[in-house]
Amino acid sequence: TEPNQFDNWDKDRNFIGLWGTYKAIPGQVLDLYYLSLIDNRIVSPANITQGNVLQGDSVLHTIGARWVGDYERILYELEGMYQFGKRSHLDISAFSIASGVGYQLPLPMNPQFWLRYDFASGDKNHRDGHSNTFNQLFPFGHYYFGYIDQVGRQNIHDFNAQFTLHPQPWVTFLGQYHRFYLANKRDYLYNAAGAGTIRDITGQSGSHVGDEIDFTINFHLSRHQDVLLGYSKLFTGEFLKNTRPGVSPDLFYAQYNFRF
Repeated sequence: TEPNQFDNWDKDRNFIGLWGTYKAIPGQVLDLYYLSLIDNRIVSPANITQGNVLQGDSVLHTIGARWVGDYERILYELEGMYQFGKRSHLDISAFSIASGVGYQLPLPMNPQFWLRYDFASGDKNHRDGHSNTFNQLFPFGHYYFGYIDQVGRQNIHDFNAQFTLHPQPWVTFLGQYHRFYLANKRDYLYNAAGAGTIRDITGQSGSHVGDEIDFTINFHLSRHQDVLLGYSKLFTGEFLKNTRPGVSPDLFYAQYNFRF
């Protein structure tokens, strides 16, 4: 980023971890990991008052395990994560679960179908000395919670389905459906970057965030070139209708990728 000198690293955040993978059982993989984030960025007094304190001033530890495998075309995945430490002088106790079962259909075009449930805890009262909102750390963008990026793995229930198809070896179609609910109605809705965007501290706006559909089709033209087309739509639920009336976003995009 600095053409004439060595780039500076981020001195406000230190991230370390240990990860182990066990593959002795055919068709199954077990991951065990420990991650530690020391975040010295300053959280403003206004954000502390509002309970929006996930973006700094924390020593956060995450322990987790992931089990994934397949058996006679049945695919499955289960992952659990628990977090503890300190955040803006609050004791952290938060967790997240990611689960799914899929099936590889024995049909032309290699269709695959998944049903998934993802959960990340939220905080019901930011003044009780505890912080129960899960921190998704360094997320993989819109890959898991919809391409519109309005929802992240924090304070959320996500019931979702995914379907993939290969009409040709060089064409991949993907369709997703998500139904989002807040895990705690008094905590924020967090976006894909992990920032708190909307909250009703009374909890009276409800918990149903909305329903999202996502469609992408990728054309692998050559080893160097891909063209991706996508469309996404978020149908707002009770929570968004009460807090942001009239908002119902959708997204269409085209992307050309050249690798060299």
